Order: sequence, then structure tokens, then C-alpha cells
Amino acid sequence: MTYIHHPTEALDTARAELCGGFLRDVSDRFGLRAPESITVILARSRDELCGLLGVEYYAFPPQAISFPEENTILEASSEVFHPHELAHVIFKDFNSADPVLREGIATLVGGSGKLDFADALAQYLDARSGSRIPSFVEVFTDQGIDQSDQYILGAVICDFVLRYHGRAMLLELLHMDRPSEVMLTLCNLLGYDIEDRQGSMRPLAEAAHARNSSVR
Repeated sequence: MTYIHHPTEALDTARAELCGGFLRDVSDRFGLRAPESITVILARSRDELCGLLGVEYYAFPPQAISFPEENTILEASSEVFHPHELAHVIFKDFNSADPVLREGIATLVGGSGKLDFADALAQYLDARSGSRIPSFVEVFTDQGIDQSDQYILGAVICDFVLRYHGRAMLLELLHMDRPSEVMLTLCNLLGYDIEDRQGSMRPLAEAAHARNSSVR
């Protein structure tokens, strides 16, 4: 791991040492080759991150962004261990996967922000206890879907496939180029109707929450 940062910023070296174990564990779990080197550029704010990217400031600049094929991560803070972005680098050979699955697998193994998947899912369900959770079809086709719906429900789908259909099936889905093929395959695996835009994914999310809570 190579960190590029402002000279006045001190790095949490103990936390940085977590990266190696995470990279090895996830790579071994999915039968992938661990990246040999990763560069992490630490900005001091989201504004500075946008400046490094050379883009105009927009409403909600990212906290972090990865460029998997270049083995590079940009962070808008001094955070030296960001599992979600590291996961994107590990799965760089699947960078053309459907966004729901691409972000889903990164959330499943790397969490969201500083929360692991189980805690992020619990927080998501609490936040939506009184509101509707999107349907399977909406997650894949609704252009206005909330990012947390895409990330968390994508992780719920990846968790289900991994647990009940295995690693090979999940990697096969990540390799699929056509969204229609991904959706049809998942409908068969999950038992969903491809024409159903009304049914909520809440039961699947709650089942994932129960499974992940019970193993803690």
C-alpha cells in the first residue's frame, strides 16, 4: 500500500496494516488474485478530492472513489483502510458488471462507510421501518433509485446467491454483460417475477439481516 498525503496529515499506521489481511482474505474467499500494489491518495476534504479529479464541485461529492484498473483509491479524508473501495480493486476484473452487483459485492465484503454489511443492513432496515423498500425490478431499472437502496439491496442479493448457489454462480453473474440476462438469471434464483414492480424486497433483506445477526 502506497499512501500519498499532505505532509501535515498523520497516518494511522495500525489501521493501515489491516489492509493486507483484508486483501488476502477476500481474494482467497473468491479465488481471485490479490492486487500486488495499491495507491491511496488522501485528500483533506471532499472539495480537495474534486479538485484532484479536475471536476467542478457538485451537490454531493464522494467520500471516496476507486479506479480499480489503475489500482488507485482517492479518499476525502485521512482514512487509510476503506474496505469497500479495496473490494472494488480486488474485483477489478468484474468492473463491467451490473452496477447493482458491482456495488453489492463491494458492500457485502467491504461494508458501507465505517459499517460492515450486517450493521449497514440493520441501519438500512431501521431507517426504512415505516417506508416502502423497492422491488427487485426497481432496483435494477429505476434511474432515480437511492444509492443506499442500490448498495444494500445489491449486497443482500449477492449474499443470497453466495450462500445458496455458491461462489461460482456469483462470479458468473458478475461476468454477465447484458442487464436482461442478469435480471432473468436472478429472478430464477430468487423466485421473483420479472414483471413485478410492486413487491418489496423487504422480506429478502430481513431474512439476510436475521442470518447475519445469528452468526455474530
